[in-house]
Amino acid sequence: MPSRNKRKTPKEEKIESLRRIAKDLKKEAAKETEKFNKKHILPSKEILTLVLKAHLFVEYLIDEIIKASFSNPNKILNKRKFSDKVNLLEAIGIEDSKSEYRLLRKIRALNDIRNKFAHNLNYKLNPEDLEPLIETNKTGDKETDMTKLKRALFGVIGYLQATRDISRTLPFVIACFRSDKLFKKDICYDIGKLLKDYEKELYTFFKSLKM
Repeated sequence: MPSRNKRKTPKEEKIESLRRIAKDLKKEAAKETEKFNKKHILPSKEILTLVLKAHLFVEYLIDEIIKASFSNPNKILNKRKFSDKVNLLEAIGIEDSKSEYRLLRKIRALNDIRNKFAHNLNYKLNPEDLEPLIETNKTGDKETDMTKLKRALFGVIGYLQATRDISRTLPFVIACFRSDKLFKKDICYDIGKLLKDYEKELYTFFKSLKM
């Protein structure tokens, strides 16, 4: 007689669920990023227009991450400046201090450029403006500032979209990773025990979303 299909254990079912979630989130995040890229980034002919569009969308994504990270986010978001929101992302541990991508530095650089244009519509970008945004990107010597900026903004937006989607889908896991140093003060907390069965899968999950 043919052997019956072995029933999956709860652990195996959760791991399979994580894999499905990772695949779906990666697909949706990539689709949304590419849609914004085609509609707003690639067609932009002027740096001012590009910066303003990207800044607006980045702020929208930051708001969405904050909403996914707090029970009553409106108390925080109401009348907050862009810089306050970025500081809040840093406070909740949105980025690992050892991260080579340096997301927050890039977002602040974008905000600095936007503010310079706000005070002078004829402002001309210089290498110092672009450096924080492109420092982790591979760029060609012959690329224009516009091309470098488009490439950098595409990366920032994609990273934020993936972060937003993870924050919405796995809020508990994300809270553990972001606040591990804080939670360690609690004698009842043990992230290793909580996540050890899924460590490999979670790593693959984050890697698939370019985190």
